[in-house]
Amino acid sequence: MRVFFLPWVAPVVAVAMSGGVDSSVAAYLLRQQGYRRLEGWYMRNWDARDQDGVCPGEQDWADVQRVCAALDMPCRRVRAKNAFWNGRLSQSN
Repeated sequence: MRVFFLPWVAPVVAVAMSGGVDSSVAAYLLRQQGYRRLEGWYMRNWDARDQDGVCPGEQDWADVQRVCAALDMPCRRVRAKNAFWNGRLSQSN
């Protein structure tokens, strides 16, 4: 596979978004610094439900969507549960 750099096409910068303040401010600062092609990526690493059956990650995802809309950038949810549990956590044993 060949990769070509096209200087007239701005690269896409993926911002790992948690729905919290730090990642939201990072995305804001990148936008302020002139990065035009930003994408917010929210990684869903597990499926957890509280005692009422509500997944707290859904509120995080809603926050990511709200921040990305305010910054006029697309966002995507990346389902990484299997890779996270099989790769990352199995290495800690």
